[in-house]
Amino acid sequence: KLKYEHQSALMVQTASHTPHYVNGMFAVFMIARPDTWQQAQDDVLAEVYRLRDELVSPEELAKAKKQKASELVFGRQTVEQMAESLGRSYLTADDPAFEKKYVDNIQKVTPEQVRDVARRYFLPERLNRVIVAPPGGSPAKAAAATAAEQYKIVAVRLANGVRVLVKRDTRLPMVNVRAFVLGGSLVDSPETAGRSALVAQMLERGTAQHTAQQIAAYFDSIGGQLSMSSGRNTIYGSATVLTDDFPEATALLAECFTASTFPEGEFQKAQRLALGAIARRANSPQAEIMELFFDSLPADSPYHVIDGGTRASVERLTVDDLRAYHAKYFAAQNMLVTIFGNVEVDQAIDAARRGFEGVKANPNLPPIAFNRPNTIAQNVVRHKQINKMTGMVMLGYAGASILDPKDHAALTVLDAITSGYSYPGGWLHEELRGQGLVYFVHAVQITGPAPGYFAVVAQTRPDAVDEVVGRIEKNLAKAKAGQITQEEFDRAVEMIVALHAQENTTIGQQAMQAAIDDLYGLGYDYDKSFDARIRAVTRDDVVRAANQYLGNHVLVTASPAEK
Repeated sequence: KLKYEHQSALMVQTASHTPHYVNGMFAVFMIARPDTWQQAQDDVLAEVYRLRDELVSPEELAKAKKQKASELVFGRQTVEQMAESLGRSYLTADDPAFEKKYVDNIQKVTPEQVRDVARRYFLPERLNRVIVAPPGGSPAKAAAATAAEQYKIVAVRLANGVRVLVKRDTRLPMVNVRAFVLGGSLVDSPETAGRSALVAQMLERGTAQHTAQQIAAYFDSIGGQLSMSSGRNTIYGSATVLTDDFPEATALLAECFTASTFPEGEFQKAQRLALGAIARRANSPQAEIMELFFDSLPADSPYHVIDGGTRASVERLTVDDLRAYHAKYFAAQNMLVTIFGNVEVDQAIDAARRGFEGVKANPNLPPIAFNRPNTIAQNVVRHKQINKMTGMVMLGYAGASILDPKDHAALTVLDAITSGYSYPGGWLHEELRGQGLVYFVHAVQITGPAPGYFAVVAQTRPDAVDEVVGRIEKNLAKAKAGQITQEEFDRAVEMIVALHAQENTTIGQQAMQAAIDDLYGLGYDYDKSFDARIRAVTRDDVVRAANQYLGNHVLVTASPAEK
């Protein structure tokens, strides 16, 4: 009602937390535009207080019971999920088998019991409200609402060609330093899949000056955080430390990133860990369906390369393969460094010079190509039999690159209309989740600088796989037919803008966004134009994009059945 009728809230969610060892709470979480939050809080209180006066309809109660039952089943599929369920139940209810009893008892709840508990607990004197609003938009006095001091990004290029982005932010006495190189699936193949991930793991496993234990001990001693990671298109290292520790921590991050020796003994450990992670995918139906989907994409698309690799590809890798990768791609012209936080700009640039100006350029490294094919020549349909009592569906179409801002923005709005934006909602969620057919369903753009894919993924009952596929296709056909109301379109745009405003709130997240955009050639301040790009989309743009991109598809399913 708040989202669709009153349009006062962009997102609304409820939660009940009642552990045995302390008084619990019933909470409502909302996201609203700055001009509607006051109306939204009035609307939600009206709905909550209705429960004290009106009986819930049998249909609503039955739907809620079915959803709670499906949550229990879908949430206990893997060994890890079972362990978490047992531990959480023991901690919060003093009974490891409590979740099953809890769901069984929910099936016995009557409308009268719902009304009685609402009358007991939904009282004004029990209410606490917390509001996070833009300056001047909260109930506090306007004089007390001040914006945090913000600084622009300063971009410099070191003498060797390494790019450096610096942003001074004085809100907290901390600094985040990151170093990036382009790579990942843009330079890997199915035969070398997992190579980038292993390179990232090895960067903090030892240099000529420090062992892996010494590196870990240093960051432990200062309460800092060091991590080396691989994305689909990059390898990056990150160090977050207090300002006082910034110079020494930056030097050690740079040493790890640029001068790792890839010790043989550490490689054996990292390879075993990688193979263990690959084996654990079999425990997760979500991981299995994603792997099947990527494996079914065109062989010349970088998205065909499976992140983390396969058992065969990782077993083939040697430490010399990783050293060769590092020597080739960790070159000055392919590297970018960010320093965001409470540090003077000149001090940050000096630290970057000391740590990274010794990196050499690689004259034999050609530019990494982004213009890669992603065409699905004909429909692909594959099914995998799994040993889990669940069904998985993933349906994907060739999509747009982020370097195509107009079409990428139109598909982002289509995503929000069909399934919400970074939060469940839209046509698919309302129809499939609302009728208890799925545990989750979401559309997603799997893309980057190379053109990727627009996909829908869902988890359902084994016997409902075909029905879920049909309903997904029906809703996407609605978009192609232009059956999008102006109200649905406007709501999607506002949701995207509001939820995007809550992204990239930490200095590390801001550095990541700026670096990735700059590496892809969009410019480090590209994210500032996000709202304008989304608001420039029209309803006709969405319909055009749906017809342009939702053609041939890859459909993969998984269930206990052979098919």
